[in-house]
Amino acid sequence: MNIGIDATCWWNNRGFGRFTRDLLTAMFQLDSNHHFFLFVDQPLHELSAFGNVTVVQVASSRPTTEAAVADSRRSVFDLYELYRAVANTRLDLMYFPAVYSWFPVPRKLPSMVTIHDAIAEHYPKLIFPKWKHRMFWALKVKLALWQSQRILTISQAAKEEIVEYMGADPDVIDVASAAPNPQFRRTDDQQLISAARQRALLPADARMRAFTSTRSMPTRSPMRLSKCWRTMRRAHLAENALERARTFTWSRAARLTLRHLEGMLRPDES
Repeated sequence: MNIGIDATCWWNNRGFGRFTRDLLTAMFQLDSNHHFFLFVDQPLHELSAFGNVTVVQVASSRPTTEAAVADSRRSVFDLYELYRAVANTRLDLMYFPAVYSWFPVPRKLPSMVTIHDAIAEHYPKLIFPKWKHRMFWALKVKLALWQSQRILTISQAAKEEIVEYMGADPDVIDVASAAPNPQFRRTDDQQLISAARQRALLPADARMRAFTSTRSMPTRSPMRLSKCWRTMRRAHLAENALERARTFTWSRAARLTLRHLEGMLRPDES
């Protein structure tokens, strides 16, 4: 198959970009007969070693990673240029690794979109303080859901939220995983643990909880987390606050994603 992929969020420094980069790199290494066409709005040279990948650079007034943010949006011209590039490429289906960078494609082209969660729908005022930007986001998501034959998400919990807050049909939602990079893994190697604690200036036997985020994520602010943690402690829930995540590899996530894509054209085998 010729599989088109939106890679305009490749440069995003949050989860959308990490997911796109690591998932696609693993997918291109799988043993398959598919050819992948990546549509980008910036030069992309990292994948030049893959013979099964063609990068299609599309003219843009501003890259998606600069325009598709909480207080801005992409221009109609840029969306049209992406649409035209896809329409002029012979494809069997189209895949969007994130609804964040979704754009319209020809209606006759089967497509799948990844929706990572429903946080923006659950807490719209935290993500988009201005009603205008909430409206544009809601419109984009509705159009993406309307045009996509399948939805991919990263967990059963995310699937349930997408059904509840977006009204999506659960029968068209496939689950793969967020697929953490292999460098992030559980370990019982006490030497590695001790060395990591020393680098972070942490006592050798101290109990701790780790929190990572960026300033651009208002729903994950340290102040909100601290308030939540105090509430959980009062409710005696702190000790069971963190769920142990299943271990996935990018290879497994890529195989699951590719299997779901293949199943769109061969539903009897999915």
